[in-house]
Amino acid sequence: MVTARQPEEVERVARVRVDQLLEPTMRFSVGHPSGYVGAAFDADGMLVWGFTAGLLDRLFELAEIAEGWNRRDVRPLPE
Repeated sequence: MVTARQPEEVERVARVRVDQLLEPTMRFSVGHPSGYVGAAFDADGMLVWGFTAGLLDRLFELAEIAEGWNRRDVRPLPE
């Protein structure tokens, strides 16, 4: 079983298939009220953003497996 190291920072732990993360329709950018805009994923109804999304985005780019997605689709960060 997978658990969070810092439960207060994690809503839930989920296993998500890589092909789901690579699906262009499940990728978008998220805008933080501070002005930060970065990659985000809809992973089984869960918003993945911030450091985790940035790391995944860069990893997929370096591995040359990223599929084109609409980086101009910027959505506000839910409260």
